[in-house]
Amino acid sequence: MQLLSERKGWAAVIAGLSILLSPTAGTADTHGENMNSQNESAIEGKPPLEAMLPEGYRLTLSMPGRMDDAEIVLRRFQPSDRASVDLGGEHVSFVVEQGSERLKGFTRLYGGVSDGALPTEDVARQAALGFLHRQAPDLLSNHKILWIDRHDEQVQAEGRKVTLSGMKVKFRNLDDGLYFWVILAADGSVMTFERDIHWITFPGHRGTEKWLHDSWLQQQENLVLSEFESSENRIEAVVENYFRGAFHGDRARLEGAFDPAARIVGFFGDDRADLSVADFVDLVVSQPSQASLGATMDKRILSVEVAGRIAVVKARVPVGGTVYIDLLTLHETADGWRIRHKSFDLAEASPV
Repeated sequence: MQLLSERKGWAAVIAGLSILLSPTAGTADTHGENMNSQNESAIEGKPPLEAMLPEGYRLTLSMPGRMDDAEIVLRRFQPSDRASVDLGGEHVSFVVEQGSERLKGFTRLYGGVSDGALPTEDVARQAALGFLHRQAPDLLSNHKILWIDRHDEQVQAEGRKVTLSGMKVKFRNLDDGLYFWVILAADGSVMTFERDIHWITFPGHRGTEKWLHDSWLQQQENLVLSEFESSENRIEAVVENYFRGAFHGDRARLEGAFDPAARIVGFFGDDRADLSVADFVDLVVSQPSQASLGATMDKRILSVEVAGRIAVVKARVPVGGTVYIDLLTLHETADGWRIRHKSFDLAEASPV
């Protein structure tokens, strides 16, 4: 049996990979032409990957592939209420080389990431060079800035298409002829980084695979993305739907999280409850929702244990001024993971 406790399951997947979003380090030449930097100073400490993920994002996909001659891994994070890969939707994705975890590129596309006025060309140049100085200093040894201009991406967010804009600084590596770029969001943070991109001059198109681009992934008929989706994160997405359904009094979300034959058994103080899922949902939605009372949604998963087609999730579930501990048993069904049994008791009676 595989134990995945206190988020270690997905944290282990990304161990060792750090991304700097807001470069503040100084760089060498900033005039934007040829540069031969001799600066080999040590790279300063970088914040962990978790720091750049929006709240509630979970690892949805981790799949191997090839990028030119390199063996790579694509890792995609999405909002926790999306249990499967949502191409065209909001996401944060990384491409790293297998084994070394060397960063080949990343993108973060979600509503709000580019709100505000775009940085000027000078600010974008400085920020891009600062990012590269910390994250990919080898690219600064002999390069040329080709151009700096606005770059737009579209993403499906909250049921509608949203345009995300940034300032793209495109470079060429004069040692190997490959291209790389950094796209800066309105706040000067890095929205996208890609490196080691080769171009086919005739008929004029990118030759390197576009693992960070959903439009490219949609065209790859041989890619079966669902085979590489993380079971743990699909389970967490179901539990998050249960959390949010209970918090908002959302009948559809609650019914979607539970198997129709599920039982809810536990203790309200000295009173024992034994409910069908239908009775449980009716009870929850008949009360004023926690959201409507101005409460904070701070329910959280404490551990996940997966064994084949069954799983056990331990969760901390505050309701009003009372904190419960849930033990949820889930089964993988033809319709995906569903909660088959929920046992609960007061947190004081079940030490975390």
